[in-house]
Amino acid sequence: MRVITCAGTLLVTLSSTTSLAAPDVAVDKKMSERLLERAEICALGLSFGPRFVWGGSATATSASVTQPGQVSVEQKDWLNMVISGAVAATPWRKAEHKYLWRLAFIAKLDLIAFDANSFSGPSRTIEGGIGIGVKVNDYFAVMATFDRVFARSLRTGIDKDNVTDMAGQPVTTIDIADDRYFTDNYLGGGGLSFLFLL
Repeated sequence: MRVITCAGTLLVTLSSTTSLAAPDVAVDKKMSERLLERAEICALGLSFGPRFVWGGSATATSASVTQPGQVSVEQKDWLNMVISGAVAATPWRKAEHKYLWRLAFIAKLDLIAFDANSFSGPSRTIEGGIGIGVKVNDYFAVMATFDRVFARSLRTGIDKDNVTDMAGQPVTTIDIADDRYFTDNYLGGGGLSFLFLL
């Protein structure tokens, strides 16, 4: 920095701008390092893979009356494919742990589920799971999860071969949305998925 006096006026000029730019560069570098550290610890992703439903045969997807009083219930397939949004948390940094950085704790929210006979997109019901994943690299992992799957089923005590209405007469129509005959519950499940980290 040079100091120049001219006619009683003090003028200060800078020999270069590097002295001001250097602190800004240092701050930007430090912020970038912190963002990278956070990305190593927690990352968002999309997963795709099969989901196995335990007790899927007790789940109704639709119902119809074959003849007065007799109800036919279509059951959910015990195996389907699921696309989910996921969060992967890794407490161990890659630079400090040779192997542990590959281990991730997973929480996922199912977005789309489909099988050979049905397709379901996002809905009010919450389906998802938690599990453990193993990172292959910074962008790809394999994970296993325990899932919670929404289901509708006939109420306990209702015989599908002898279903009557409130007046005691055999039903002629039925809908799985009718809470007089069907109820909500959640089934357990398991999944094995490929996780793509964003």
